[in-house]
Amino acid sequence: MTKVIRRTRKGVLDSFPLNGRGAEIGVFRGKFSSNILKERKPEKLYLIDPWINFDDPLYENTWYSTGAGNDMDEIYAHVCKKFAPRIEKGQVEVLRGKSTEVADQIPDGSLDFVYIDGDHSYEGVKADLEIAF
Repeated sequence: MTKVIRRTRKGVLDSFPLNGRGAEIGVFRGKFSSNILKERKPEKLYLIDPWINFDDPLYENTWYSTGAGNDMDEIYAHVCKKFAPRIEKGQVEVLRGKSTEVADQIPDGSLDFVYIDGDHSYEGVKADLEIAF
């Protein structure tokens, strides 16, 4: 029987294996990261995000726009503090950078799932998919 995945974050979350190894590309404040940890209890979860502002019209209406008023260093520090106990235990590893810049820090073939919610541009999604595979 084929498993049907609902097209919601919860449906995607339910498709991740329990106690697996995964990565989340596009973390921002870590809300979904918390859900992954609570619901799927991964052995290892990599949190990947550049936490930078872009001065580019492509990102004009996003959280990452320079005009959005988000202090990315502050958000990054908040995420590190939020997950500090799990980071200390080695369950969570925070990788600051674009997926294409930090992927070499994750052993090839070591992940059971990758959740992609990063750069929503065509080129960004394509790069995240390529690096995930």
